[in-house]
Amino acid sequence: MKIKIEITKEDIEGATRRDVENCPIARALQRHGFEGAVVSVPRFELGPRYIATKRRTLPRTLVDEALRFDDGKTFRPCEFYLHFEDFA
Repeated sequence: MKIKIEITKEDIEGATRRDVENCPIARALQRHGFEGAVVSVPRFELGPRYIATKRRTLPRTLVDEALRFDDGKTFRPCEFYLHFEDFA
């Protein structure tokens, strides 16, 4: 099973730089129902309610975007997929 996660302009505008719970990626995950999701580049966790609480690595393009965002640059809206067979 896979779920498409869209990181929107609103996720980005409401985000805080260097905040693992309020970065654009974490906000998008939370908006898609993953309450408690945190992102500590290059890894992420979906939160305590989910079987997939193991830390997983983000796609390289998202890592680059997150690092640029934390350095004061623009984060562009984008999307990525969570593949749940990867969490077994």
